[in-house]
Amino acid sequence: ESFSREHQSLHLLMQDLPAADADGSSDPYIECWDTTSTQKKKKRTQIIDDNNNPLFYEVIDLEYEVDD
Repeated sequence: ESFSREHQSLHLLMQDLPAADADGSSDPYIECWDTTSTQKKKKRTQIIDDNNNPLFYEVIDLEYEVDD
């Protein structure tokens, strides 16, 4: 049984997020995790303070194994 490592890229733009703070803004972030892993690998972007239309200029690498 052999395994290979693959990488995929996903780009997201968030717009018109609902207000989560009392001042009508939000402090959004993106959270990603590998649901196939027994180690529950989770990664998160940095928080963008007071922004309902955030642009995330970050790369999150999740490495996973795929059965060939």
